[in-house]
Amino acid sequence: MIDVILMETKELIKATITRLLEEHSADEITVKMVCLESGISKQTLYNHYYCVMDAAEDAFRDLFSQFCSGCGDSFSMAEVVRCALQMLSSKRRIAMHLYNSSHRSEFIAMVRNSGSELISDMIDKCASEAGIEISFRDREFMLDFYMYIFMGITENFFRGRMRADPCAIAEKCDAMTRGHMLHSLKNMRDLERGEF
Repeated sequence: MIDVILMETKELIKATITRLLEEHSADEITVKMVCLESGISKQTLYNHYYCVMDAAEDAFRDLFSQFCSGCGDSFSMAEVVRCALQMLSSKRRIAMHLYNSSHRSEFIAMVRNSGSELISDMIDKCASEAGIEISFRDREFMLDFYMYIFMGITENFFRGRMRADPCAIAEKCDAMTRGHMLHSLKNMRDLERGEF
């Protein structure tokens, strides 16, 4: 019963922060606002989260994973980009209130962490499907490589005030990277064996 109450309280806090971010910059949201809006005490909030941005990060992670679940199944960088940009577009006010605040670096880290999970999952699924084993070091190199692409596209999307069409961006990404993941895995394996 206690676990259920704790989960319900966390969900209430996250829902409150999400609602507040629709209307306010991240800089304007205070612990007091969250407590008044949700009807909880400061101590209750601090029992669950270190600060308001800690709760905002948890709420963002939930939104991202709900929207993007299964998008790495196609082993396509374009699909990861499309899912991420469509999620950000669907929560445009929240994203812009975080991006245009003093918490921009924290928000970019949230996007980076979520993208990293998707791309990491994509690499693992593609390698498993193809029966290819690569070293942890090479896997991390691939993850870094694809993350540079992901974050570059995402940063440009924000700089353009999120006005570009996520599907059009994904189509261009697909034109640039289709089949790339499988070829990269094979090439990394061959390089490791000295056969590249």
